[in-house]
Amino acid sequence: MKFNYARMQSRADYLITRYNEKPFQVKRKSGPNQMVDGEVVIAADTIINVIGVCAVINKNLVNNTTILQGDLLMTIKHDIEPIMSDVFIVDEQDYEVVAIEKYQPSSTILAYKVQLRA
Repeated sequence: MKFNYARMQSRADYLITRYNEKPFQVKRKSGPNQMVDGEVVIAADTIINVIGVCAVINKNLVNNTTILQGDLLMTIKHDIEPIMSDVFIVDEQDYEVVAIEKYQPSSTILAYKVQLRA
C-alpha cells in the first residue's frame, strides 16, 4: 500500500494558509552584481509574497550559539523554495535567513521551516 504524500502536501498547504495571519514578503536578489564601465551595478531586489506562519522561538530553546533571543521560526508553503541570501520582511523589519529545513518525508516537499534573525 502506497502512502499518499500529495494529499499530505495539500493538507499542509491548507493548514498554513488557514493559520496565516498576513502574507509575508521576501527580498531576493534578481542576479549578481555586475561591472559596467568600471562601476559596480548592484542587482535589483525582487519582492516575492510567501504564505507562512511565523512564531517567536521559545526562550527555553535559546542557547546563544545557534538560536538567539528574538529569533523567529517561520513555516512556509512548499511552492517557493527559500535560499540563504533571502531577506524576509516581518512587521516592516528585515530578517536574515539563519537556517532552512525541509519537511520532506519522501520526494514530495510538504513545507519549509526557516529560522530568521533580525
